[in-house]
Amino acid sequence: MTALGNIIAGTAVGRGFRLYRTERATINGNTLRNIFSDAIYGFDTASPTTPCRYITIAGNTIHTAGGGIKSVENSDYWTVGVNTFAGVTGADVTLVGANNKVFAPTATPANLQYAPTGALATTMDRRTVGGSSIATVASGTMRMTAVWLAKGTVVTSVTYLAGAAAAGLTNRWFALFDLAKNLLRTTADNTATWAAGATLTLPLASTYTVPADGLYYIGICEVATTTTALRGIVASGNAVGISPPLNGDGSTGLTNAASTPATGPAITVSGNLPYAYVS
Repeated sequence: MTALGNIIAGTAVGRGFRLYRTERATINGNTLRNIFSDAIYGFDTASPTTPCRYITIAGNTIHTAGGGIKSVENSDYWTVGVNTFAGVTGADVTLVGANNKVFAPTATPANLQYAPTGALATTMDRRTVGGSSIATVASGTMRMTAVWLAKGTVVTSVTYLAGAAAAGLTNRWFALFDLAKNLLRTTADNTATWAAGATLTLPLASTYTVPADGLYYIGICEVATTTTALRGIVASGNAVGISPPLNGDGSTGLTNAASTPATGPAITVSGNLPYAYVS
């Protein structure tokens, strides 16, 4: 049996693929979403049992389900390759039985292969960061930059790299948002000296555990006569602005961390992408 390229969505009860006394099945390249229970489920409750065996599962996308891939008894020779999971409330993969093999993604994303020690996600590969500062952000304006975060990542702090020091600084803070610009966490207000060429790491008020794979935004805001110039790259605003936008300005007229709105406005796109990372 081969199940290839199917879309299974919105099962209010039950499961996506239900394997009963199944042998030599391949489930590949399917999309299963909004599944009440387990997306791919193998079992045998008969006596004597006939095992579900020689099952290959790879390249599937499982989004919003009670469980991912699960066998409950007498499963043998299951090979679970790389699948994509998001919004799965139970375990991604649970196998009961002998001779099963689960392959997890092993490739580290390119931007993390050269990431600073302790970085969990970065806005870009730091080898691409330019030698000159990018344009400064207006005082009281939240500059928001996309970062990809994996499910289960525990974010404790945000770090930026300065290109030139601020002048007349009265406040500074960093923030974390979801893709809908909902505020998740801020740091405390900060006025520490931040020299050109140095990084500044600020801890979030409390840790944040990422609930699902996807794009999030990290933000920086300063109230100053001249805000800190950051290091990064000058990219195509047209490319950056394709939905979802990867970089730009959110809320304006801010004065301190407490003034950051619970949900920010639409992003005004900017090609001046700062280098930053979360840890």
